[in-house]
Amino acid sequence: MVPASPIEVAEYFQWCWGNRDPNAYQQLFTGDYEFVFATGDSAGNFYATTPWTRTDELACADHLFRDGTPTEPPATSITLDYVQALDVQPDPRPRMNSKWHELVTAQVLLRVNLADGTKEIRGPTYFYVVRGDSAQMTADMTAAGFKPDSTRWWIQQWADGTLQSAPGTGARHSIGPARTLPSHGYTWGELKTQYR
Repeated sequence: MVPASPIEVAEYFQWCWGNRDPNAYQQLFTGDYEFVFATGDSAGNFYATTPWTRTDELACADHLFRDGTPTEPPATSITLDYVQALDVQPDPRPRMNSKWHELVTAQVLLRVNLADGTKEIRGPTYFYVVRGDSAQMTADMTAAGFKPDSTRWWIQQWADGTLQSAPGTGARHSIGPARTLPSHGYTWGELKTQYR
């Protein structure tokens, strides 16, 4: 699948998680990609000064989807549901042009099934997406044949709203309107750092 719209980026993201496909997952994130931890999420303390980058994201996916880590087994299955319609709005970050930058808000229910139990994440997540002719590429992406392409969209930033109590509270970037599901206390950041 080639994500040809902001909505299709979110749908491709969902497909990669459900199919636990780390190779396809590499085709979602720009060279300057960053994950923004939920406000108040202690799992993100280390990354307050050292951002979570594309390298971190792909390593985490390899470990969670397929290989595991020395201390954590890989998932046996994953279900990722969007429990409301995806919402697309202009990217509210400074100096972003809505022709090339959009914000996709998703209300997520994630269940990661492991040999020893299930981890569940509920709540809003925010994908800041960029059109391919404005996306930053790494050398390995270019070597794989990716190039500026106005018909393709990428994730430039992903912000976790899991612990959010009000729109944009304390986040490094303004995040979208809060239509939150109840938080169950487990965050994307915890899952990511556990499998990094």
